[in-house]
Amino acid sequence: MRRGQGAPALATEQELTGGGGKINLWAAICSGGIFAWRIYHGTLTAPLYQDILKTELFPAAKALYAGKEWVFQQDGATPHTASATKRLLRDQSKADNFTTVKWPANSPDLSPIENMWLELKDELSSHSTAPNLALLEARTEAAIEKFNTERQDLFEHYYGSLKRRMKIAIKRGGKRTGY
Repeated sequence: MRRGQGAPALATEQELTGGGGKINLWAAICSGGIFAWRIYHGTLTAPLYQDILKTELFPAAKALYAGKEWVFQQDGATPHTASATKRLLRDQSKADNFTTVKWPANSPDLSPIENMWLELKDELSSHSTAPNLALLEARTEAAIEKFNTERQDLFEHYYGSLKRRMKIAIKRGGKRTGY
């Protein structure tokens, strides 16, 4: 990362379950925490993903990075690689001063957001099973708020250890690093 450049923003989605069903959560993190997110139901399609980028990611990143250059990382999920999504990212990157990078497939050791998903699931499982979707959504929102106010150490660690994890992954030829 070049000097003066914002810490990479990492985004992906995860399914969360409770006794009343399941929800899906798309989230974007940076070294400061979860800075954009949306709960949705059903399958993530390219049009839904593009809407999330337009209404959640781009406005939040504009406020967070305030014109500074930043990097956006996403995995290779089909909605992320759709032609219209690529076109949207290409066009928006010029306006919002960011670069989208491809992330190696099957590289959870290198993606800090994977650790965040584990922590979020642990936080949600510390409660009794949510009997309905509304409660699961409320608990998810509360967990995000808690992470951003009380668990800053998580994100600092995720980003602080990234270079070390990359070196180990290179040394191990892309095999699991143990992180």
